[in-house]
Amino acid sequence: AAMVLGSAAVGIAPITFTAVKLAADAVIGAVAYLIIVAAYRSLMLYGVEEKFLGFKPETANATLEFYKGLADRGLVKAQMKMGDLYESSQKDEAIRYYKMASDRGNGSASHSLGQIYENGNWRYKNVTDATLAFNYFQLAASQGHISAHITLAFSYSNGDIVKQDLIKALQYMKIAADLGNCVGQRFVAEMYQRGMGCQENHDLAFHYYDLAAKGGHKSALIGLGFCYGLGEKINRIDQEIERLDDEIRSDPKK
Repeated sequence: AAMVLGSAAVGIAPITFTAVKLAADAVIGAVAYLIIVAAYRSLMLYGVEEKFLGFKPETANATLEFYKGLADRGLVKAQMKMGDLYESSQKDEAIRYYKMASDRGNGSASHSLGQIYENGNWRYKNVTDATLAFNYFQLAASQGHISAHITLAFSYSNGDIVKQDLIKALQYMKIAADLGNCVGQRFVAEMYQRGMGCQENHDLAFHYYDLAAKGGHKSALIGLGFCYGLGEKINRIDQEIERLDDEIRSDPKK
């Protein structure tokens, strides 16, 4: 019996040792991964990622493998980086990594996918799908990407992908404007000024031109100048009406 037990123990020992070793390797690998991720996030936090991990010819392969390892393990920023690295050379890989990040709720990735599929995109003229592009822009907007709201606004304004709808164009542009985007503020101002998708409202036009100008949008200054000029004209007309009214009251024969 003892010999049987001994033989069994000898047979079990190598299996147990192998299992323990695999488990230990997995734990060590997981810990190492966590350390790498923590280091990467620290570099991102302090803005020195590009300095230490830049895509240079002498370290290209190592850099690519580093990002790839993190991206394949689910780190969204690494997935975005992989998409960016592949975007100009391997569009299929760029799309794959952007989709990974998009599926995890990253609005920038969804917007990048929309740009890739957008009709007439100079980088991928052979990979165009206007409807798919529009869908990704919608997804990006729902994920909080400000530029996606502007893109959707232009789509509804131009009527190139979807049926023209100036009301929706204003709605999307106003979201971007109210989130502080000076491009959105500039175009919302023009839409109120011209009555595009709304009634003309020169007070709101002035308000958004002013916001855009303060945000650094140079052409908004032209809009402000127009608003000031229009205000002066209105004031002169009012003054002339008051003058004529006074003359009529003072001399009814006129």
